[in-house]
Amino acid sequence: MASILSVGVKVADLVANDKGYANINVAINDDVNQWGQNVSAWNQQSKEEREAKSDRKYVGNGKVVFSNDEGVTVPERKVEVTNSDFNKDRGGDDLPF
Repeated sequence: MASILSVGVKVADLVANDKGYANINVAINDDVNQWGQNVSAWNQQSKEEREAKSDRKYVGNGKVVFSNDEGVTVPERKVEVTNSDFNKDRGGDDLPF
């Protein structure tokens, strides 16, 4: 799905990580609110905050301004294989020295 969202974000409410990035989540809702908006954005929560059902800190909202109506496409995630993953079935150190 190709979509364009128009979102207003309140910069003062953004929480930046140690690298200076503000990680936010954006949701597109099926229903619109009283202002004709169907997009909301909030600061990303930690696993502990989600499990504790902490309230989301909303930082912005907006609306979809374009969509090609083909549905949502979830990109495939490539799993990186490390040496330890590749060699985990070897059973131990088989070096001759």
